[in-house]
Amino acid sequence: MPDNPNKLSQFWQELKRRRVVHVIIVYATASYVIIELVTNIAEPLNLPDWTPTLVIVLLAIGFPIAIIFSWVFDVTPEGIEKTKSIKEIPKDEKTLVPSSWRIATYISVVIIAGLIAFNIFGGRNRAKINESLAKTIAVLPFHNLTGDSNQDFISLGLTDEIISHLYKVESFEEVRSFTSVRNYRDPNLNTPEIAEELDVNYILEGTYKRMGDELKITAQLIESRNDKHIWTDDWELPYSEVMGIPGEIALQIAEQLKAFITGDEKERIEKFPTNNPEAYQQYLLGKSNYWGVTQEVVEKGIRHFNRAIQLDPNFALAYLYLAYSYQYMARYAWIHPEEVYQKAMEAVRKAIELDDSLGEAYAVLGLLMTIFEWDFHGPEAKFQKAIRLSPNSAEVYSAYATYLRFTGRYEENIKIAKKIVELNPRSNALGSAYFWAGKYDESIEEFIEFAGTDTRSVVICIYLAYAYTMKGAYSEAIHYAICGDSLIGGISNSPMIAADVGWVYGKAGERDKAEEILTMLHKAYKSGKADPLSLAQVYAGIGDTDRAMEYIQKGYELRSGSLIYLYCMSNTFYRDLNSDPRFTQIIEKIGFKVKQ
Repeated sequence: MPDNPNKLSQFWQELKRRRVVHVIIVYATASYVIIELVTNIAEPLNLPDWTPTLVIVLLAIGFPIAIIFSWVFDVTPEGIEKTKSIKEIPKDEKTLVPSSWRIATYISVVIIAGLIAFNIFGGRNRAKINESLAKTIAVLPFHNLTGDSNQDFISLGLTDEIISHLYKVESFEEVRSFTSVRNYRDPNLNTPEIAEELDVNYILEGTYKRMGDELKITAQLIESRNDKHIWTDDWELPYSEVMGIPGEIALQIAEQLKAFITGDEKERIEKFPTNNPEAYQQYLLGKSNYWGVTQEVVEKGIRHFNRAIQLDPNFALAYLYLAYSYQYMARYAWIHPEEVYQKAMEAVRKAIELDDSLGEAYAVLGLLMTIFEWDFHGPEAKFQKAIRLSPNSAEVYSAYATYLRFTGRYEENIKIAKKIVELNPRSNALGSAYFWAGKYDESIEEFIEFAGTDTRSVVICIYLAYAYTMKGAYSEAIHYAICGDSLIGGISNSPMIAADVGWVYGKAGERDKAEEILTMLHKAYKSGKADPLSLAQVYAGIGDTDRAMEYIQKGYELRSGSLIYLYCMSNTFYRDLNSDPRFTQIIEKIGFKVKQ
């Protein structure tokens, strides 16, 4: 027994001499680093769940092998040699541990200590998330703390841009659209209640304040059902650097929610839209008018987009929304297609040339090909590419649904409309899809249910008027037609709504009222403010087939933007014209296939 301490001491010295202790320390450090690395990258790289376990098992198997190797062999400048026993070493020869081993050992100890400290103390600042929750999120409008309502466009613009970046991340199940969140601007609203209304698991909210040329932006991510704060950060920076904030926030959201994000998605999000702060401001001003429902508002947006392009000729997003605005102008017959066709196509092609990762650009290109070129097959590939690039964009799906409606693919339109409603619970896309498919009861039910959250919507009133008219329920149809009329301040403010109301009156047998509207539309038409198809629609309502065909023919000769609606309207507004060969001939000239 007295010899035991001596033997233990000798054994310890032999371990050190053979550098076993150093190998253990370095191997442990390397293993710890490898396990941490694999654990952190397994989910982002979509590796199998058993990957970290496999790595641990392999490292465990390698551990005794490394110890045995270090006991038996030495790594020397001459190569790998068998370690000499203590008896083979002359007494006057000192066996020193090389300085490289000492340095490696010291570094290993420091790394282990640092990693342990980081996991103990750094982990306290990282909120754990419930990874079983679906990655569904709504970005609420950032609150403008400047006290200046003229700065609202920046707060709303930041919100819209963050949403646009999140659209690019396929691993997010649902990202609520800007239209679905823009009404949640009251800072006192209850977050769990909003989450329930929007049916999301996560909410991002934030504030914006500008003081001269300086900005302060705060963002916080919340697990919405229980109001649990997951992450918060703030930025104080010059206004000139505001362009990079939406992308940075979007990437932080993806990181905090452990969303899988590809290198391509990350690169697209990190890309600055422009380096010109004034151009970016003009772009945000343009988007604040982009959602307008009148010609004047959309024209204002066009002026801002053009100004942004003047300031930065390489601003892809400005070209994109300029093209979007032009297609609205043509589609709603606010301007003759020939006046905007070339401008719209040049703008969208320039947007794609500058940034071919913009899904929305391919969506608007698909619409332009349909509206201006009467191409009903080529756009399909453009829309599919748009969906691949922006898989969570309600805007892309809405454009695709419009194309499906124009081409009479009504059941597919219903399917896409359901996807739109998932992304934007405040969308009325499903009610309109049911209407165009001839499912009038379902359309009415959908719109009336929807009206509980949006009782002052022109679109809802007009579609209800359409559906009730098709069912022959004329008193209800007239009620909703008058409702839509009152919401726009009278039919004189919108020839399109006037045509809808006039058609309802005509079908309901109220010919005198329909003719009053026709008189007003004739004046607007002569002054260039009404489309010939608006007149055709009312004439079809009162049963005057010849006059209806006269103005449809005029619309064809002028290549009216409203002609794109002719095929889907052949089942509704122009249903009584289907037996007229003049009508079917124009349908075929446009490129639609007439139903036999």
